[in-house]
Amino acid sequence: MPLEQLNAWARSADVVYAADGGGDRLLEAGVPPDTTIGDLDSIRSVLPFRRLIQDPDQETSDCDKLLTLTERSGHNRITLIGLEGDRLDHVLATLGSAVRSLLDVRLALRSGLGYILRGPAQQSFATSPGETASLMPLSPCTGVSFSGVEWPLENDELGLTAFVSLSNKSLGSTVDVRLETGAAALFFYSEDRRLPSW
Repeated sequence: MPLEQLNAWARSADVVYAADGGGDRLLEAGVPPDTTIGDLDSIRSVLPFRRLIQDPDQETSDCDKLLTLTERSGHNRITLIGLEGDRLDHVLATLGSAVRSLLDVRLALRSGLGYILRGPAQQSFATSPGETASLMPLSPCTGVSFSGVEWPLENDELGLTAFVSLSNKSLGSTVDVRLETGAAALFFYSEDRRLPSW
């Protein structure tokens, strides 16, 4: 994510936590994180940080540690920023961490926004006509309905090895998703989604 965009997202937050080397990236963007947590194997220097928590546990990822810190600090939602790195294994691990978390997780992307959904769930999302909307299963999903889009779903099953709703298009001002079981990520892509709207 470009530094200017990272700065805008970080400044829109009530509190800024960083996972390990993500703290360095926030410093580059001009936003020192309130707390940086992880095994600290990829952080460049500990000196500029306000608060560091070193957790050497190798059974959990730095993202797991970040999500646990967020929840234990009394927050019920988080916007994850900077997950689109050059390592697909890290991206997949981060999505897995987000699904396992009890937090309401939003994903700030370079060119859009994502939302983690866990069944049972039913939710409406504001959108604009023609906006790209993809509903991607992160585990086998049943009872999936996706309306307000060009190619709707009704009580369908989704799975990475079965069926996904990739590059769908919104028809109006809202998109509705229902999910009985499983976990999925809903992605919206448009220029309007690059920066926080609040």
